[in-house]
Amino acid sequence: MGAKLGISYEYKNEGCRVISFPPEMPFAGCLDELTKVNIEQIDKNRLNEITLIHGLYKRFEGIVDFLSISENPSRDIIYIASLAAGGEPGCIQLLYTLLIAVASMDTIVEEYADFISLKHIMKRIEDKKMSGKDLTEKEIWFGKQVLFLSGSYPLPGYSDAEKPWLAWEIKVRKALADPDERWDEAIRKRIMAELEARRLRISQIVSSMNPEVHSRLLTELINESENIKWIKRTLEIPRSLSEGSTLLIRNRLENQWEGIIDSLKGSEAGKLLADIFEFQTAKAHSYPQIRIGTSVLKAIFQHPILSRSSSKVDLLSCLYHFVHSAGKGKMELLMSSGKIDKELLDIPGFRVEDELLRVNLESVRTDMFVGDYGVPIEYDWSKPIEESSVGYKSLILSYIDNTTFLTSLLNNPKIAGKPGIVSLIALRCKATSVLSLIAGRRDLYTGFANKNVPLILLMNPARISIGSLRKFIHVKYIDKMTLQQLANRRGKGGQIREEVRREIAQIMKKR
Repeated sequence: MGAKLGISYEYKNEGCRVISFPPEMPFAGCLDELTKVNIEQIDKNRLNEITLIHGLYKRFEGIVDFLSISENPSRDIIYIASLAAGGEPGCIQLLYTLLIAVASMDTIVEEYADFISLKHIMKRIEDKKMSGKDLTEKEIWFGKQVLFLSGSYPLPGYSDAEKPWLAWEIKVRKALADPDERWDEAIRKRIMAELEARRLRISQIVSSMNPEVHSRLLTELINESENIKWIKRTLEIPRSLSEGSTLLIRNRLENQWEGIIDSLKGSEAGKLLADIFEFQTAKAHSYPQIRIGTSVLKAIFQHPILSRSSSKVDLLSCLYHFVHSAGKGKMELLMSSGKIDKELLDIPGFRVEDELLRVNLESVRTDMFVGDYGVPIEYDWSKPIEESSVGYKSLILSYIDNTTFLTSLLNNPKIAGKPGIVSLIALRCKATSVLSLIAGRRDLYTGFANKNVPLILLMNPARISIGSLRKFIHVKYIDKMTLQQLANRRGKGGQIREEVRREIAQIMKKR
């Protein structure tokens, strides 16, 4: 199978295997086989419930529990893959969940133990104190956290009592060289602090930049924020869950796993799925990378000019190629220069060198290729790229609990003026300070871009003051029928705070 896939050579630095173009679709010959796979209705219902679970690791635990008691777990995995191949969103997400893998602690520490961002933030805090400038709540909290870690989670070696964080890099590396596990928690917490420092720097940059001018940089910062979020999740995984193989499903199912893999190899489709698990064990691609990488390959393989394969492009084959061939968030495709379309040169993260198309996922706009649940978007190659149109959804959701960052975004008219930005914050944020800011500023709740904001604020469960919300109980902002439904406890009124419902009911009675 390896020779047929047209893998030419490997880049040692990145671990990429070059994909020859047009590629073969390894699952092409067994898609019909997949459609015939079936399971009991009770198991279908259980799987459906698992797909509805919010939270990546909760969903992972759900599928682990399901497979651990299944009479035929390999068949169940093939069934999930068959629905994913058919485009079922929940099962696409579930298939990606089965592939969760984490890098070793040593690998993560090696990448972040320089503490560059942490030193930068602490220097910034020092400078602001010296100049008499006020610190943000986040900066105050972060400074206290760094000092707390230095005192409560000691590491071997001497450090400056005044600026202990300056010695963290040396001390962490010394602790790593010590086989004694007593330093592990101190190392983990310091790396978490560095990741938080990086998020803090990103939020400071993004909240003040002009997205019209720096759209590509903004894309990279959004992707970096998502990557940091993933690594933090990795570090929060209980040690017992992440010890052993990088592939978490293998660790959790332990003795069952080898039997599942052997059973998968009993069919053509199952063997390919077993290969995917094997590749992922070796590569440990992050969950976000799997989602975006698979979707990007699917879009490229379906390019009307580049595509010359006789086989229809399918999601499982794209997943196979990504997991096998990508390395460190990068992909490389070999094609003749005559096939390189100028449109590929205009996409952030795409670069052409001679006959190689190189894709750096850190610079790719996720919203251009990935929809809800990780489902690949049918990319329209005939539509020109809008440089200024940047997807903020993932960034806002990453920082939805950071009131300082959200406030800065709302105070940046270049960002707050984008359609859907204020609506998303009003919908997902629970901080009354941020929501009160939106309710109190006319530019944030009026205009076409913010037409849904008043209704969203009324329905938000956070305790926004009635005085701030009262003005929205008017047909100028929300149509009369919707207001009447909100006033009815048995209707939409049952979905909002009772005191808000009563206020709406009283005002509607007077009109």
